[in-house]
Amino acid sequence: MARFDAVIFDWMLTLADYPPPADHVARALQVLSRPVDDQAVREITEALTEAKTLPDVQAAEAIEDTSPEAHYRSEQLLYRRAGLDQELADVLYGLLGTIDFHPCYQDSQPTLAALAAQGIRLGVVSDIHVDLRVHAEAFGFGRLVQAWALSCELGIQKPDPAIFAAALSELGTEPERTLMVGDRPSRDGAAAELGMPCLILPGRPTANVRGLAAVLDLVGVEHRT
Repeated sequence: MARFDAVIFDWMLTLADYPPPADHVARALQVLSRPVDDQAVREITEALTEAKTLPDVQAAEAIEDTSPEAHYRSEQLLYRRAGLDQELADVLYGLLGTIDFHPCYQDSQPTLAALAAQGIRLGVVSDIHVDLRVHAEAFGFGRLVQAWALSCELGIQKPDPAIFAAALSELGTEPERTLMVGDRPSRDGAAAELGMPCLILPGRPTANVRGLAAVLDLVGVEHRT
């Protein structure tokens, strides 16, 4: 018998990739047909990293995923503080939240399918500014997810426990019987305040595999190795 009735997943860096800043910058420069040399990528990446330490940027980021509009304002502020030109800023922003730039890991769909086959209810809780249902459909598991708690639709974001409570309500499961899976203790780990067991995945994935077999082991669902 499975140890849990439901599993709720974070999205970015849990089910789908979020490229590091240098990769983001390199892709944008490539789109603009600008030189993609190490120095150019490093200088822009360092400028963005420094800008993220500014108080007004941090304040904007603290609520940026509560709506698409807030997200746009926050990111544009970051780009301005980093001294980027508007053309580069527009391309950088245009990559965020797109299916091509955030592909799902190879073990995402098989893991969700294995859980669903055993009657485990599935949910997604994400701080995001776009509708991830479209992404899930594109990667072949949209029909498997029964609850979506997206910050841009609810107007709240992690670590507010209310976003996890919204997913629990939609799933109709008890906190202690619902596993939360994510990558950030400071955000995804907040589900523990509601009594939810949490699995925090370490580091970045390698070879496009996230290591989601650990979820199946915890839940008690057999899987192929």
